[in-house]
Amino acid sequence: MSLTPIGRQGRLGDVTVFAIINASNPASLMSALKTVFPSDHLQISSSEWLVAARGMTAKDISDKLGITDGTSGSAIVFTTAGYFGRSPNNVWEWLSAKIAQP
Repeated sequence: MSLTPIGRQGRLGDVTVFAIINASNPASLMSALKTVFPSDHLQISSSEWLVAARGMTAKDISDKLGITDGTSGSAIVFTTAGYFGRSPNNVWEWLSAKIAQP
C-alpha cells in the first residue's frame, strides 16, 4: 500500500468533513453510515470513518447516526477545519472529491 503525504488548511468549501473515531460498536455504526450517508462516508480503520455533509454540525452527525442516544454505540465526532498527514491515496482522493463537490 502506497502512502502519500498531503495537506490542506483553512476553509474546505461548503462541505464539512467529519471524523468519527473510537467507535464502540463498529458494525452497528457502519450500518447506520450506509443508511444515512451511503455515498458520503469512508472507512479509514476498523473503528474510524470520514463523513462529508453540508449544513450539519458534529452533534447533527452524532444524532443521525445514533451515537448521541447510544443506539449505534459510542464514538467521538469531530468537525475538521483542515487536514494533513500521510495516508493511502484513496483517502486523499475521497477528500478531494467530497470537498470539490458543487
